[in-house]
Amino acid sequence: WRCRHIPCGEPPLPILGHALTLMKGNVFRTFMDWSRKHGDLVRFHAFGTVYILCNNTTDAKRVLGTNMNSYKKDPSTYSVFSCLLGNGLITSEG
Repeated sequence: WRCRHIPCGEPPLPILGHALTLMKGNVFRTFMDWSRKHGDLVRFHAFGTVYILCNNTTDAKRVLGTNMNSYKKDPSTYSVFSCLLGNGLITSEG
């Protein structure tokens, strides 16, 4: 796990990870709470997949623009969050 050094939002449940936490409330508020508590990078899990929440412009620019080929996006991942993310910058490749 190359991202174990990134703090986790809260202890994840087996298999579900943080999915129940994200589904039961305001996702953006949860992300902001985790960022305030743990910093600009927060790790969370859902259904066996690890996600990294990036909450600062410098890191976001690196992931989405400068160094985008190092961060591949899994299309099946975005289908889970499509109701929140839509079809825009976050879900596009290249």
